[in-house]
Amino acid sequence: MKKPVIKLILKTVKNILVNTLVTTALSVLIQFLVAYAMGYEQMVVVVVFQIFLANIAIHILFFLLDKVNMRFRVINYTVFMIASVGLLIGFGFWLGWFQSFEVWVIAVVGVAVLAIALLIDTLKVRSDVAEINRKVKELRAREEQENDE
Repeated sequence: MKKPVIKLILKTVKNILVNTLVTTALSVLIQFLVAYAMGYEQMVVVVVFQIFLANIAIHILFFLLDKVNMRFRVINYTVFMIASVGLLIGFGFWLGWFQSFEVWVIAVVGVAVLAIALLIDTLKVRSDVAEINRKVKELRAREEQENDE
């Protein structure tokens, strides 16, 4: 493999890992708050790792779905929501989460985490666009200054 391909792969893996860790932290926090509100006073450590595993799967799914070019961003987010809730429900049955919580609780927590993550993503994209626009203006100003000389 060529170096640019390896760099791209490593950057993608890094992005998936960082996003997974952030959403795992958010998921654990929201899950703890919901569990505490429902009368549970402790969370088993293995659940944290199960949530991490589910978030890895969800972010890999997001990476794959992101390659599909959808016309409207709203459709993209809707597909992300449906796919992630479906994946969470699958993990819930597989890992026995529904012995402690009902399906709707897991779905609501998943939607809340995803909504916050998408909001953060949208704000980051806006910030990136502003930065790119600023750099383009600087480049144009520099080019104009060089042409004037």
